[in-house]
Order: sequence, then C-alpha cells, then structure tokens
Amino acid sequence: MSFYGIADLTLSYYQWQARFSGLYSDDSATGMLLTHVARRLMRGTRWWPVQGKPVVPYHAPIGLLGGTPEEIPEIYVLGSPITHVGSHCPPTLLLQGADDIGIVTGARHLHSALHKAGVTSIYVEYPDTEHGFDLVCPQISPVAQAATYDLERFLALVI
Repeated sequence: MSFYGIADLTLSYYQWQARFSGLYSDDSATGMLLTHVARRLMRGTRWWPVQGKPVVPYHAPIGLLGGTPEEIPEIYVLGSPITHVGSHCPPTLLLQGADDIGIVTGARHLHSALHKAGVTSIYVEYPDTEHGFDLVCPQISPVAQAATYDLERFLALVI
C-alpha cells in the first residue's frame, strides 16, 4: 500500500521544478528566501524549514539521490517504483490526495501500469487533499478517517 508515495522520481522532479522554480530568491546574507509573490501563492501550504530555510521540493531528490535527472537518469529510474512493475507485484492500494503537487500523475500512472501487468490495484484519490493528509488530527479528519476505512477494506479483501 502507498499513502501518497512517489511513483516516478523523474516525473515528480520536473513537476516540482515547473511549479516551484522562481518562487525563491537567493540572498547571500540570509540564504534562500521565499519571494513576496511566493509567500502569497503558498499561504496555507505546509512547509518544513531545514536550518531556518524553506525546503524546495525539487531539491529533495537531488540531495537524496546525488544529482538531477539529467546528471544521473539511471538512478532516478532505478529508484522509481513504476520501473519495477510486473506480474510479480502484490495487490496494491494507492491512497492519494488530489492536490499533492508532483505526485498525483505518477500515482495514476503506477495504478495504470499495475493493471496492465495484471496486478490487482485500487487507486483512491481524495479531492481537495494535499500530501500528508493523514498526519494532521487523524482522529477528527474526514480524509484520514476515509483512508483508514479504505485501508481496512483493502486488507479484508486481500487477506
């Protein structure tokens, strides 16, 4: 099962880059800062700073994998679950927020690839929902409750 997992690292990298490049400015005195426009666009979006600086989504795979898709394409392919789809895969449940930038398209493609490989795959996309939808107040969050229900039903079907 996958709760909002990245299915295609290359696709996610380019979608994040398209969405977030230009939203940051580099100030040598204070490091990377959100531009005024970016602050307005991203109001209400969750950002976890690292050493007091915002994390730029497309920088995460660079740090994790050691380069960009142009520099090390084979590593991005190898690290992407969609690359490893085949008839050997177990039944799969994909839970995804519809507003999860850079991940939704890959999750849809993974679901389609699993079906083409003859693997049981259930894809649930929650509208108006972002990444980490099950982490904030899960006891009272309607989406977190729905995800728990969907997970329980999936497990009941495959066990």
